[in-house]
Amino acid sequence: MFKKVKATTIILIIIVGSFITKKIINSNKSNDVAEIEHNNSEAKTDNEQKTPETGQNSLNQEVETKTTDSNNSEKIVTTEEKYLKQGYIQDPDNANQLMKKEIDKNGNERILYVNKHDDGFEPTRKTIKNAIEVLEMKRGLNPAEEISNLKPLDENLQENLMLMGNFRDAGNDLEIFFSPITDPNGTPLGEDMVCFISPKLKINIPKKPNQSILRADETGYAIVKFNDALYARFTWSYEKKRTLHGDILSLKNGAFHKTSSFVAEELSYSKGEVPKYCN
Repeated sequence: MFKKVKATTIILIIIVGSFITKKIINSNKSNDVAEIEHNNSEAKTDNEQKTPETGQNSLNQEVETKTTDSNNSEKIVTTEEKYLKQGYIQDPDNANQLMKKEIDKNGNERILYVNKHDDGFEPTRKTIKNAIEVLEMKRGLNPAEEISNLKPLDENLQENLMLMGNFRDAGNDLEIFFSPITDPNGTPLGEDMVCFISPKLKINIPKKPNQSILRADETGYAIVKFNDALYARFTWSYEKKRTLHGDILSLKNGAFHKTSSFVAEELSYSKGEVPKYCN
């Protein structure tokens, strides 16, 4: 009898113990769930509080961008004003340049030219490969016939603007200058200022109104007629520097033949590069 009671008691203890253990486990799970929900709630609150700050950061970034753009816009004006303060005036032959006369150490008068805009300006890029391909496509064409289908340089077209200014091909000792002739207000007068001088190539077209005719299309391809027997076709590229690539064409036995080619880079006045022949 005693053994049965003892066995029954042990079973009851096991059952009660199991019940208590289960309660403890369930209680711990409830606490864990509650803690997780509490943490999620805090995280959500933190995110909601941070949202306005993120919006403010975006606003600040936008303000900084606008300020930077404004500064860039002012930089162009400052560049021109800087040269004007140094005594430069508007070049009547080129709306994009300023000029200043000075006397060198030998007592000779010379004229300095500078770009009105910052040298950091980078137009839509056209590669050297692009320029060479254009000249290859034009090979064999008659320049006298081509020029009749082209138009005067238009300063409102960037593709035409890229052909204007002072360039030099050191290998051919060639200096180039192209620009429409304008009045002091920049209005074209219907004539072109052309300078194309190379003692090595035995070409001497000085920088003054002459009989040269300059024509171009909207892609930046151009032809200059020096006289009935001498032409040049050219276009531009812009990788490291603005560059003119061209072929010189001479009339022989009733047909035009390429006699030489040139690759002339824009002169950088800010680096002290000045014209040697096309002053």
